[in-house]
Amino acid sequence: MILEPLRKHFKERDKNMARATIKDVAARSGFSTSTVSRALSGKIFVEEETKRKILEAVEELHYRPSMIAKSLKDKKTMTIAVMVPDLNSLFYSTLVDSVEKYASEEGYTVILCNGHGSVKTEKRSMEMLQNRFVDGIICLSVTDEITHIWKASKQSGIPVVFINREFQNDMSCIVNDGEYGCHLITKYLLEKGHRRIYGIFGSQDTQISIRRKIGFQKAMEEFGVWEERLALMDASRVQTAYEYAKKILGGDERPTAIVISEEAMVIGVYRAAAECGLRVPEDLSLIGFDNVYTAEYMQPPLTTCDAQISELAEKSVKCLLRQISGEDIGRERIYLRSGIEERASVRAL
Repeated sequence: MILEPLRKHFKERDKNMARATIKDVAARSGFSTSTVSRALSGKIFVEEETKRKILEAVEELHYRPSMIAKSLKDKKTMTIAVMVPDLNSLFYSTLVDSVEKYASEEGYTVILCNGHGSVKTEKRSMEMLQNRFVDGIICLSVTDEITHIWKASKQSGIPVVFINREFQNDMSCIVNDGEYGCHLITKYLLEKGHRRIYGIFGSQDTQISIRRKIGFQKAMEEFGVWEERLALMDASRVQTAYEYAKKILGGDERPTAIVISEEAMVIGVYRAAAECGLRVPEDLSLIGFDNVYTAEYMQPPLTTCDAQISELAEKSVKCLLRQISGEDIGRERIYLRSGIEERASVRAL
């Protein structure tokens, strides 16, 4: 018996939630639908007493405006998409989390599209996003071949902002300077007395890996110790990085240090060192890139180049929202330069 009034209350509330429209709010408050619309928009002045009565009616009826109707009227869905090549990477998942944070602060919802390392999947995602009427896209493409993304953006009018990819077209890019960062951490090792240094890099089909390899090479050349064989490419996966590290650590010319150019490789290299009976940093110095949260929990904690993930996310969201709002910013290019987060995985010789 005690619960009966509550049941009636929630039953009535559910009915109101299911059927309440702006016309119901107008009838309950005693004002026209246009007045109710102006009061709820918050963009046009409405007398405080009028607004109070309308908000009371909204509360009583549990009225919620239709987001679909609103998006048709405003020509905005308040939704953006983030396209990443592979969500297995902590770098990408951390970046997506940061993008969602900054986008939600501006009232936007985020749709995630995981490319699973496949251009075919990326193309399907792009087609889907055109049909879902998203307001804009933040993209980290699977490869540097982005003709399908460029064409879809032009056909649909949906703005696209790239992160860590730079193309000679009219699309905006927010880039962490990987060449500078990898030069910085390689020089850091060289200045600590290391000369036998290997670098492990990702796919040679992507700008990010190529630029980091160039930074590594330039630093090694400056100290007169560069050889092409010292840069190991196409090791984006943990297993490949592990196999590369096992091979070089078990060879006759064992390195004193390794530059690990992506966070996805770190665990594989640490395991290879342990299996070879090598202590970090006493026998082998390791330095990484990206500075995702796991770096400080490695044993020992990994010294790394900070890829400025939060700043990349914030600037990409702001750039995209400026384009969504119709601001003519042209082809925007923003470059960020990293610093070193020193921990305990490098020693001086």
